[in-house]
Amino acid sequence: MRNEYGSVPWLEVIAPLMPQVLAADWSHEVIGRDWMIQTYLDGVPAPEHLGTYPRTAWPAFFRQMGAIARSVHDVRGPCFGPVGGPGYGTWSEAVLASLEEIAADLDGVGLDAGDVRKVAALAAYDRAVLDEVTEPGLLTGGLWTVH
Repeated sequence: MRNEYGSVPWLEVIAPLMPQVLAADWSHEVIGRDWMIQTYLDGVPAPEHLGTYPRTAWPAFFRQMGAIARSVHDVRGPCFGPVGGPGYGTWSEAVLASLEEIAADLDGVGLDAGDVRKVAALAAYDRAVLDEVTEPGLLTGGLWTVH
């Protein structure tokens, strides 16, 4: 949620499509957890309505989703990593740090992180390939029909 909140200024390119943040609090003093209040957007979630359209109309919907994703991915930033930080100087550093966090989270709940560690080792070994990406860009994983 904090990363979502921190990304709002970077998402100006699609601001008309997004709810407005009315309030946010990370102090845990009000309800004992992070919270954010946003405006309500009219509409029907795609999983509830997309199936009522003929399949021939679906490509236009998914082209629009692709255009929105492209506009987000065209946003450039000052560093690699989560919007809320920490920031990294290279893409490989950001990827490796993320994989380390995922492995630690798995360890923390008693799950096997071996596969994640294998991926991290491969990423570390071939980090030069990752570092072919030299310009930080905003990536979104939230543009799918259930959102």
